[in-house]
Amino acid sequence: MAENITKAFCASNLLMETNLLRIQNEYEVDLGKGLIKNDNFRDIRLNFGIEIFRDSERMSRYYAIFYCIERQTRVLIADVLGEAHGLSWWSTKAPQQIRQDVQNRIQHDIDSGIALRSTEPIDYTTFGELGQIIDKNWDDFSDRFSNRKAMKRTFSNLNLLRGPIAHNSTFVESEADRFNIAIEDWLRQQKS
Repeated sequence: MAENITKAFCASNLLMETNLLRIQNEYEVDLGKGLIKNDNFRDIRLNFGIEIFRDSERMSRYYAIFYCIERQTRVLIADVLGEAHGLSWWSTKAPQQIRQDVQNRIQHDIDSGIALRSTEPIDYTTFGELGQIIDKNWDDFSDRFSNRKAMKRTFSNLNLLRGPIAHNSTFVESEADRFNIAIEDWLRQQKS
């Protein structure tokens, strides 16, 4: 009987290990099950000092979270304003100064000869501008956020914390804690 229990235990562990490897490779997340695949970026970073490499590993987590927040906010704005005001919402609902700044960024990319990042103007907005678009169109977003002032405060805090992430600095421990609290505030502000 003990032998059957041991065999079942080993079989279930093997199955779990196989599934973890599959998930790790399929979603490209590091679950500690060996290398996902040849990671050229990791190899390049090994040419730099160990402290810089470690900082890059630590700060990349914050970048990934902020990337998700910013991209999700763009999708939310485009969906809400597109549904409420049609496909031409950008020309009527985005503030004039933001539209002009976005047009300048697009023209800069064209003049630089680099590939355009998107065909959608909202993808050229800054995080702070996203908050302004929501605020200027509050009636369309009031059912998405609990409180206008709290949304603006949270946006402002996130925008301040975005600086070290976007400009390749590192967080001291208290700023990392502040970032985590700001993320919790952001998620709490959104209605399900």
